[in-house]
Amino acid sequence: MVNFFLILSIILLISTFGIHATISNGKEINKPMYVYNPYLKSIPIICGFILPVFAWTKLLSIHWILLFFINLAVVWVIGPILTREFLVRFASEKGFGYDMIITLISGTVALIIGLVL
Repeated sequence: MVNFFLILSIILLISTFGIHATISNGKEINKPMYVYNPYLKSIPIICGFILPVFAWTKLLSIHWILLFFINLAVVWVIGPILTREFLVRFASEKGFGYDMIITLISGTVALIIGLVL
């Protein structure tokens, strides 16, 4: 059960970064205001690159620095696939910003549950 929550948090947090990348690469007129604030813009980056490392360290018995670099590769290679599949299956039709907030909150809750259990 713990592994399920940790893997779910990894998928959701990487999808948060992927949705942010999709928003950032879109048309200038469709971008939400958080994209222009550097502090708010760093939240999806932290969620995609740093928070999954905590889950990886619980799942695998490898040093966290090595897992950080493995996570970089996973985010850049598998991240777009995860994001596309997530948006195809679970998109809310309320916009990418709403979907990103849902994945951020769900991923954080799953990470906390996985770490506590």
